[in-house]
Amino acid sequence: MGKRAINHTEILDVRLKKPKVKHAHRKRGKFKPSPGMDVWQYVNDTKMIYNGTRYSDAEKVKLMKEYYPVLFKEFTKPRLPSYKSPCFCKSYASTSCLKAWACLPYFYLIGAPKSGTTDLWAQLHRHPAILYNEKEPHWWSRRNKAIDNMFGYFEYQRIVVDKNPNAKQGSNLITGDGSASTLWDNLLIMKRAISSTGQLSLPFTWAEVIHSVQPEAKIIAVLRNPINRVMSDYYAFYQHPSPEYFHMLLLDALQTFKNCLKRCDLRFCANLPYQPRIQIGLYVVHLQEWFDVFPRDQVFLLRTEDWHLHRQMRTLPRLFEFLDIDPITDDDLPPLSKRATDGINIKAVTQKQGEIYGHIWTKSKELLQNFYRPYNQQLAALLKDPRFLWIDTPTR
Repeated sequence: MGKRAINHTEILDVRLKKPKVKHAHRKRGKFKPSPGMDVWQYVNDTKMIYNGTRYSDAEKVKLMKEYYPVLFKEFTKPRLPSYKSPCFCKSYASTSCLKAWACLPYFYLIGAPKSGTTDLWAQLHRHPAILYNEKEPHWWSRRNKAIDNMFGYFEYQRIVVDKNPNAKQGSNLITGDGSASTLWDNLLIMKRAISSTGQLSLPFTWAEVIHSVQPEAKIIAVLRNPINRVMSDYYAFYQHPSPEYFHMLLLDALQTFKNCLKRCDLRFCANLPYQPRIQIGLYVVHLQEWFDVFPRDQVFLLRTEDWHLHRQMRTLPRLFEFLDIDPITDDDLPPLSKRATDGINIKAVTQKQGEIYGHIWTKSKELLQNFYRPYNQQLAALLKDPRFLWIDTPTR
């Protein structure tokens, strides 16, 4: 049977209902449903107008408050001074607050899937001042539709602080949110804008929303060589993956991205979903959103490759200093808990990934190199750091 590319209309059919077109490798390359693919029905609708207007800060805040009124009503309240984590009284609370209070995460660990965020999260929680909680609630990017969900997320942060045996030392205890998707997944905002205006647009991103309600937040961003990341991502999240199907999907995704740029700007196209997820590795686009609102001294940027080399000797002490918690040497850090290490085996993961990369076709890797090269160059220029060209970590 001859080979042909699969377009995104067919990918949508694979995910949401039976495929219209059969393919010899469709079953072997079947992948799990991904929220957001349905946005392509609007992008592919030629009657939909693209609105690439960049709104002023005041206009953005107005839209944010329109989209998320409770968020701005509750979570911009003054912080409780006795807690280092940003905690606040709810609007219906008495003057003493009692249990009618909630907390925001003190820091956000953002990045990309398959970039070492789980290992970094576990290592950070060896410090006694960082309270352990669920790593990836994905609340901002995927679960914030319901008001009850909204309070549940922030009350969970409060309970972690309040129920800790050292709660009386609350001012020294912090929590975090390790949802990697917060860096790059703005589909909920895009869909809301499309449904509200009838136009294709992305008026703001989660970086701007979080900054508006929590300008003091600390951000830890972890970036991995985007070529190795997307290959690892494909083999981790697809059922029965194959190098042939990866190449087919890649050809289609690259062409779809190219077609999108003919109609929309880079910012919009980089926030659309593709299979494989090439958009995640467009770090310069996503990071720029965070740098536009957060001061650089509130963003700790880290390469996955450097983390694996220097995590305990060099990086952890710098991270603790960045989070403004007491310095502590590796010898004094408690061992990783079983809960924190579930699913983490760096040696086994590295060996498995070496086998994976060997299966990806060379021509697929060359396509990825050509695709990411200009964006890596822009990223290195933005950060004034040539390490983000990833020349020292070639594609496996």
